[in-house]
Amino acid sequence: MRTLGRGNSLEINGSKPFRAISRRRFGVLAATTGVALTAAACGNQDAGGAGGGSQTTLKIAYQPNFGYAPLMVLKSKGWLQESLPNWDVSYQTVNSGALIRSGMISGDIQVGALALSPFLVGWDKGLDWKIVSALSDIDQWLMAKDPRIDSLADFTPSDKIAVLSADNNQAILLRIAAKQQLGNADALKVNEVYMPHDTGTQSLLTGRVAAQFTNPPYQFKDRDAGARRILGSHDIFGGPDRPIFGAVAVRQPYIEDNPDVIEALRTGISRAADFITSDPDESAAILAAEFGEDASTISAQLHEPSVTFTSGVTGVQAMAEAMQAIGVIKTTPSSDSEVISTS
Repeated sequence: MRTLGRGNSLEINGSKPFRAISRRRFGVLAATTGVALTAAACGNQDAGGAGGGSQTTLKIAYQPNFGYAPLMVLKSKGWLQESLPNWDVSYQTVNSGALIRSGMISGDIQVGALALSPFLVGWDKGLDWKIVSALSDIDQWLMAKDPRIDSLADFTPSDKIAVLSADNNQAILLRIAAKQQLGNADALKVNEVYMPHDTGTQSLLTGRVAAQFTNPPYQFKDRDAGARRILGSHDIFGGPDRPIFGAVAVRQPYIEDNPDVIEALRTGISRAADFITSDPDESAAILAAEFGEDASTISAQLHEPSVTFTSGVTGVQAMAEAMQAIGVIKTTPSSDSEVISTS
């Protein structure tokens, strides 16, 4: 049985409770992304951790790619701070969903934006969090330049594929696709090499790797430099109920203790998603500052048919079942209410 609590210790399948990740380990990992363990210094009350009580600090962490654009717009426009004038709202860029997960376990991060795969890995291990909103539905691409490679079957063991990390969304998608097309989820495991998305783009374009499984804006950079789309996440999961890409997760005790914050967050995200559609020029300027890109380039990418911003959550169960089938997680939600908060 999965036992969920307000603290940092998690009990899995009736086993002895364990600390999911130590503060020391999180501190070492977080130092690489600028996440500091302020909760340890200030206490959960000031940091707005999952322990409840009077909370005034709201820390939101997201990753540096298109999937989290509504949060970038929300930050730039200041709408959440306007809705929560008595809260100190801050935003941090963190380089992976795994680090965001660690920050939420420690209580240093209250709101984490990440893809479904790292969210489901945390949930499967007993982390008491739920999705409160989606952010995006984006077709994530496996890109290659070598004309020899047209499908997964064309990769040889020496053809390296760049992904962010072993359990990031694209790595999981690659394993799901390998099971679908090659009959073995681990068929391309030997090909994987781990690096940041921007490094992956540089490595693909200079020939150090044969392919990169990534997301916007990096996949568009790959394409513009001559790489081709070999596979997309929308090929793996088709239909209108396919899994979302970007999601916003909050620990359950925090949801229960702060309904006003959750309502303001949902409203702000929906407003920001609509704003990107209605005013792509200003949105492009905001995102260009985030990515260090030219606004006209970002504007063109916002009009890509593979990019949609939405607050509606879909496909969590489909993703969970696919991850269970390849052995990444052991259990799947019995209903959406186990993993999605609507209250």
